Amino acid sequence: MYSMCVSKFFSLFFFSFRYRQMQLGTESKVAELLHQSKLKSFETEHVQLMQQETAKNLSQCQMECEKYQRKLEVCYIKRHFMGHYIFGVFFS
Repeated sequence: MYSMCVSKFFSLFFFSFRYRQMQLGTESKVAELLHQSKLKSFETEHVQLMQQETAKNLSQCQMECEKYQRKLEVCYIKRHFMGHYIFGVFFS
């Protein structure tokens, strides 16, 4: 009877020890996954901010490009007509 009790005690002790090891391993893995999740969340937010800034810069560049295209067209028109219009006389 005594040996059976000791055997059950050591068996329970071993399983308790093993359970605690698994519990600690699981807690460690959960902590690691939580850390990775927070890191990915931060990276996602950073990329979204970069995308928004890039979109804003693109829009500004497009507006500037259109402005310079209009200026170029005006210069072309002035140059084209000034080359054919001298001293009030239009030459074709």
